[in-house]
Amino acid sequence: MRRERIKKITALVIALSMSVSLEGTLFAAESREMLDDRKADAAEQMQEALNTLDDLEKDRDYDVDQAFFIAGSEEEAARVADEYNAELVKYNDGVAVLALDEDIQTVLQRASEEEISETPLYPELIREIDDDIVSMTDSYVTIKGQTEDPYFKYGYQWFHNSVYNGFAWDVTEGDGVTVAVLDTGADLDHDDLKNRIVGSYNVLDPESDAEDTDGHGSHIAGLIAAEKGNAYGGIGIAPGAELYIVKITENGSIRLSDEIAGINHAVEAGVDVINMSFGSTQKSELEKKAIENALEAGIVLVASAGDGSSEEEIYPAAYDGVISVASYTSYETLSSFSNYGDYVDIAAPGGDLYTSEQKMLETPEEWKANGILSCGINNGYSWMVGTGQASAIVSAAAALLLSADEEIAGLEGEERPEEVLESITGTADEVEYVYGDHIVTGGLNNAELVGADMDDEDDDEEDDEEDEEDFWINDSTLTPGQKIDITYLFDGAGASGKIRYRSMDNKIARVSNKGILSPKKPGEVQINMENKKSGKWTTVSSANLTIEMPVVQKKYEIDMKSLSMNGVTEINPDIFVTGTSRKAYWIPSNDFKLFWDEETGKIEVDPLARGTVKLYAVFGSCDISDPEGTRKKYKVKIKFIW
Repeated sequence: MRRERIKKITALVIALSMSVSLEGTLFAAESREMLDDRKADAAEQMQEALNTLDDLEKDRDYDVDQAFFIAGSEEEAARVADEYNAELVKYNDGVAVLALDEDIQTVLQRASEEEISETPLYPELIREIDDDIVSMTDSYVTIKGQTEDPYFKYGYQWFHNSVYNGFAWDVTEGDGVTVAVLDTGADLDHDDLKNRIVGSYNVLDPESDAEDTDGHGSHIAGLIAAEKGNAYGGIGIAPGAELYIVKITENGSIRLSDEIAGINHAVEAGVDVINMSFGSTQKSELEKKAIENALEAGIVLVASAGDGSSEEEIYPAAYDGVISVASYTSYETLSSFSNYGDYVDIAAPGGDLYTSEQKMLETPEEWKANGILSCGINNGYSWMVGTGQASAIVSAAAALLLSADEEIAGLEGEERPEEVLESITGTADEVEYVYGDHIVTGGLNNAELVGADMDDEDDDEEDDEEDEEDFWINDSTLTPGQKIDITYLFDGAGASGKIRYRSMDNKIARVSNKGILSPKKPGEVQINMENKKSGKWTTVSSANLTIEMPVVQKKYEIDMKSLSMNGVTEINPDIFVTGTSRKAYWIPSNDFKLFWDEETGKIEVDPLARGTVKLYAVFGSCDISDPEGTRKKYKVKIKFIW
């Protein structure tokens, strides 16, 4: 019996050993397969990154001798560096940078073909700060015996009035909100900044301070939160907010790895808003992921739309969730340098290098009228213009809102930045900021944003009347490009007190606080009318709107050889507006190559015209008082062939 028992136990042990051995073999095989899959994925990502370099210029758009990747530790970064036979230059905030023995194209090509590592490398793209700076030539920073901030008192900072900041300060100055400034650092001892700075970090060298040697970062920081009431210099838009300085560049040329590390660090620091006054046209998956992580952490991200006078998308401003800011002038036109386009969310003061008569700014009075004045290095002040300045002003506006609205400030995750974006765009004015054929609709209004009273009415007074029942408006159809007053849809709502309008999807259509709708793209969108009672906003009625895509012929060519040299040729403009029965009124570009005859309804072409011109159609009426006829709806390019 004992022998039989021993045999059974021995057989069981052998069986268990075989089972463990088999499972180990299967696990090892599965692990190898998973590793191979990760290496294949990494190779695919590197091939995609390689393809993006074809249209870029070496050492201007990207660093040819460096690459970077994401790693969980310095030990992991060192291991990956060995796999690529490269030198680990630095590792901080989850980002590792490599110095390469060969150019980045060669490394990416070989790594994607040979599947060297499960960790993909990425090219070191370069973002740029391109705002223009002019140092102050006088020392009018403080005045003996004065108790007020002199530059603000004597009208050197026109942008405060432009966004109704005085009214907003009656509600809040941004207390309790921290704004991270990703830039060239800041003058850490500046009299207008030192009491507002609660932390700083140098991504380039974490062992060094974030002192600014360029001036741009100090300027941006001052626009956001320069101290108020210290009888020195000027005032920031949110002078009660706190600043967290993150230095990611010395001179305005920003490596993508440093930007991402800066975003990661700001997230870990627990800031509320991140300002990014820089950009370029290249996308990056890693940058996008860093942006998404920040949004998921509930951080509001604001970026400049770019100074290229173009509608080409600029990143990081064009990523979903980032508030993209264009620039306007003191005379309410779009800045000559400002980008525009569908990716732009809002316009804010950014000034211009030209007067309203298109004369280059030269004299102190001209700079005072249209420059943006803020902190500089060496405890000074300087003028700048750019969408970077406009971005800083919107970042400060976000701080004002978060300080004023406990409900929004208390939201978690992506919901908080989404609500801030909707609030900023939903309370914007309905002004069209125009430069040539470049248009951005909607400028920042801080008073409306924080619910400040701009008149003598008491909007918070208790109303004893019962709320009217909610009701639903039948569908109304609009097309992108229109700009229309939709308040007529809500007649009969019976609301009393302060009213505002809110879009439930700003990607489909936006609506100003006063009910001016700007459709963006096809889709269904709900617009709510809200009533403020006892300090709270409640929805009293809703409208469901359908946005349809217009049909338009985008390009049209004219063979000038076929035209008579004795006069002009006529074009029937109806060919441009197929798909609609509404009457079109035409606005030629102002280069005098096209003429529209209102009596005949024909477009006349100068027989000597050359190049390409643009033509715009307006529907409804040419009368500025007609809300349906004041928005350029169709844009047609006409090319002259010789």
